[in-house]
Amino acid sequence: MPFSRIPEAENAEGLLGDHGVSINTHKALRRLRRLVDSWPDGVLVCDFGSLCIYEWNSAARHLIDARGAAIKGSRLPQWFLSSDRRILQRRIRQELAEQGDTLRHNLTLHNDTPVEITLVPMRDTDATSLIVVLRDRRPYLDHLHKVKRKLAEAEEMISQDALTGLLNRFGFEQAIEEFMTEARHGTPFALMIADIDHFKDINDTHGHQWGDEALKVVASRLAEQLRDDDAVARYGGEEFCILMAIPDTRVVEIAERVRHAVSATPIGLADGSWLTLTISIGATYYQPALSAEAMFERADEALYEAKEYGRNRTVMLQPLPVTAADEEE
Repeated sequence: MPFSRIPEAENAEGLLGDHGVSINTHKALRRLRRLVDSWPDGVLVCDFGSLCIYEWNSAARHLIDARGAAIKGSRLPQWFLSSDRRILQRRIRQELAEQGDTLRHNLTLHNDTPVEITLVPMRDTDATSLIVVLRDRRPYLDHLHKVKRKLAEAEEMISQDALTGLLNRFGFEQAIEEFMTEARHGTPFALMIADIDHFKDINDTHGHQWGDEALKVVASRLAEQLRDDDAVARYGGEEFCILMAIPDTRVVEIAERVRHAVSATPIGLADGSWLTLTISIGATYYQPALSAEAMFERADEALYEAKEYGRNRTVMLQPLPVTAADEEE
């Protein structure tokens, strides 16, 4: 029966409170039952041995979504998902029966409501009852979901380059670690570093506004040439990094496609003239013995060679011999 409808105690006098105010005992019990019945957490009282419910409050009835007639005499485990019933019964039989302490666990009710359940044994001279407190976890989980979403948004903001919308250096470092992990499980990848040729001259001749425009155009061309699973970042200044899980035989082909896409997109200047952009690309390929830092150094070395050979070209370093690769570790 609900707490608010439990038969009241016989009329008697008693003391309640720090001030020793004399009040009627049955009125005190009635107030206590009203308090429990208005409590936002669900409260059930069961027989410890059979786990049959004989008292409950309104919140408990609402949480388990049942009428009082269905609750009375029912066994506590039946109001939980079948997978959680076994967990609940095992914890009561083993831990609670042996240790006698309060237990707390996260379970799911039969109607898919997630709850935190607190179990408190109450021993009397001739019987033991089990006080069960059910706290609805949905508000907490909703809040947790919002927090996680905000954290994801914040992480995206700190890993994104404000000018181009690509990953920034922080985002690139996270991405290459993910690619390294996948490579260790059998999905190797290429790392390309692209650098805008004569970028300082663009800034000096046309101003930083057009330099920024050049960065945005190159970023857009790079992103257009890549797949959803690839990653491209503005690593710093006029330097971009590309990560692609592709066969080693296709690295130069794809790098050249990217390079031609950039050179085919000149920028129209205010005076009616056109500014043709070109990039140099240095590439390397994953080898098990190479760290992410070693791969970056090799791609950067290839980029340096591309610029030394006249710019607007792709250079890919040949794989290291196994012994040399071992020394890179």
